[in-house]
Amino acid sequence: MGTPLGSKSNCKIVEGKMRFKVDRSSDKVPPCKEAIEGTYVYVDERTVNDPKETPDPDDWYERGENHRVEHGHIKRDFHEPCWFVDIASLDDLIAFTKKYGSLVFDDEKIEIYDYYRE
Repeated sequence: MGTPLGSKSNCKIVEGKMRFKVDRSSDKVPPCKEAIEGTYVYVDERTVNDPKETPDPDDWYERGENHRVEHGHIKRDFHEPCWFVDIASLDDLIAFTKKYGSLVFDDEKIEIYDYYRE
């Protein structure tokens, strides 16, 4: 049975700025005034080279798109709506933090921590 790895697109460079996914603990939409609506491509990756080795092989091709094998792993793409924020410099990031308060960074996004979520 394959292990889901789920590769995540980290920040992208767009017009000389770093573009990050952004959301809020409180699920407010849009998450901030600077947010840009867009689409995020999530790559579902499993550590097997054949969908028949997954727990539900019939489901593999029913969901997602661009099904493929790369480096011995099966992969498929999911397009998910999300919000982005562009940060041009460390000064911009500091200003963003001062404006919105506590931020949580992970390998996927910046979260504006404005509500208890644990």
